[in-house]
Amino acid sequence: GAGRVLTRTVPVAGAPMQATRSRQKAMSLDGAGAMQPVPLRRATSTDEAVVVDVAETGCRYVVMVSRARGAAELQAFKDSVFSQTGIPHRDQIVLAGPPFKSYPRGLPPSGTSVFLYDRRSLAPAPAGSMSQPGAMSAGAGGTGLEVVQDAELFQAATQPLVLPTTPAVTEDEALQTAIVRLQATYTSSRVPPLQATLLDYERQFMLLLNIFQSYERRAVERSKACEDWGACRERQAKAHQAAVSNLEDHLNSVKTDYEGTLQKLRQQHEKGARLLDNFEEVLDQLDAIPLHPNLAAIPVQQSQSNPGASAAMTAQGQGMSQGQGQGQGQGQGQGQGQG
Repeated sequence: GAGRVLTRTVPVAGAPMQATRSRQKAMSLDGAGAMQPVPLRRATSTDEAVVVDVAETGCRYVVMVSRARGAAELQAFKDSVFSQTGIPHRDQIVLAGPPFKSYPRGLPPSGTSVFLYDRRSLAPAPAGSMSQPGAMSAGAGGTGLEVVQDAELFQAATQPLVLPTTPAVTEDEALQTAIVRLQATYTSSRVPPLQATLLDYERQFMLLLNIFQSYERRAVERSKACEDWGACRERQAKAHQAAVSNLEDHLNSVKTDYEGTLQKLRQQHEKGARLLDNFEEVLDQLDAIPLHPNLAAIPVQQSQSNPGASAAMTAQGQGMSQGQGQGQGQGQGQGQGQG
C-alpha cells in the first residue's frame, strides 16, 4: 500500500548531470511502533497516481492508490505519505480541489490538486527559535529523500568551481593521428619549431576547451537547481493559496450563520423592548380580558390541593376579623363612657 518517490542523483564535478528514477523501500509503523520495511506496490492497470505537494517544503511526491478507492486505501495512502514525507498520520492535513476541502476520512478525488500540510508547523514555535518545516519532513519518521537530495544538488551547484588544469581528452581520431605524427617527427635532441608550436597550441586549445566545458556544466547545474527550487516555491505559493481559499470558505459559512443568528437576536430584542415599553397598556388589556371559568377555578383547586396553605389563609383571615371586632368594641365602649 506504499507509494514511490522520484529522486535525482547529485552530479559530481566534471561529469554531466543525469536525472534518474529510483525506488526505495517504504517504512511504516507496526503495532509496537517500530519501523518495518514495507514492499512498494508496483503500478498496475487498476492503480492511479496521486501527486502530493508538501506545503512546508514545496517537494512533490507520487503515491499509488487503487482506482476502486475502497476503505482500506485510505490507510495505505496515509502509510505511503508517512513513509515518504515523515509526517505522522495524526499530523497529516490533506486539502484537495478546487474548491479546496479537507479529507481527513477519505481519499482526495481524482483529477484534483492535492496539498499536504504538517499540523506540527501550526504549533507556536518556542521563544528564540526558528521553525524549520523542512527539517520535520526529513526527520526520523521517514526518508525525506527528495528534500535531502534537492538540498545537496543546490549546495553542489553553488560550490566554487574548481577549474581543470589538464587538457581535455579529444575523441577525434584524425586529430589524435596528426598529433602522433607530429610527435614522431622530432626527438629530445632536435625539436622542429613549427611542430613544437602546433603541439603547444593544441594543448592550450584543449585546456581552454576543458575549462569552458566546466563552466558550461556548472551553469547547467545551477540553472537546473534554480528551476527545481523555483518550482518548489511555486508549489508552496499554490499550497498557501489553497489554505487561504479553504479558510475563506469556512469564514463565509460561519459569517452567514453569524449574521442569521444576529438578525434573530435583534428581532427578539426589539420584540422584548416593545413589550417593556407598553407594559402598562398590556396590563390594562389583560385586566379587561374576562377569564375563562376553568381559569377562574384554578385558585380554588390549588387551595384544595394544598391544605396547609388553605389553613394558613383561613387563620390569617380569622385573625384579621377578630382584630377588626376588637377595634369596633373599643370604639363603642368609649362612646358610651362619654355619653
